[in-house]
Amino acid sequence: MKLREVKHNFEFAYPTPVYSCMVTDYKNIQREIESIAKKTKWVSTKHKNWGLTHYLSEDIFEGNVIGEKFVIELGKHLDTYIQCFNSNKFQWMITNSWLSLFKKGNYGHVHNHGVATISGVYYYKTNEKDGKLFFRTPNPYYQSNNIWENFTQELTIEPKQGLLVLFPGWLDHGIQTNETNHDRISLSFNVIIN
Repeated sequence: MKLREVKHNFEFAYPTPVYSCMVTDYKNIQREIESIAKKTKWVSTKHKNWGLTHYLSEDIFEGNVIGEKFVIELGKHLDTYIQCFNSNKFQWMITNSWLSLFKKGNYGHVHNHGVATISGVYYYKTNEKDGKLFFRTPNPYYQSNNIWENFTQELTIEPKQGLLVLFPGWLDHGIQTNETNHDRISLSFNVIIN
């Protein structure tokens, strides 16, 4: 008697694309952000429930601190990121951007960027030990029992100078506490797609 061959098919439903890549125009982008960072006035983000989390550039969420070189580089990476799940032509626009400063003891509470199509961060200054970026699962039901909790609860990304990370604006994320004496500076931004 011949055993019947059984074929199995596994698919993962509802993946969440998170993209990271080192920028190609590193030196020019670093110089561009350095000139912006030197002029930046920092505002503390002291919150009644969270305490002093970190510092943001003065024009919090109202302006655009991104320079021309970064915009050109970002366009290439947005192209690659969006192509992986959408082959249509698209137009994008940066809605806002800001610099974040994390001193020793600072962290970023878990949050998302609401209606932004894509959010991102670029690491301008880091010692790579001053707090990882982490993402929480968009499916809270993974925590319902020990079978599903083996699926990732958190994805962590180590900061590295020149690293660009793109992710859906609705994805919950935070930054681990900077326990070093090194100040980390990153550039964050929100993008909408038409």
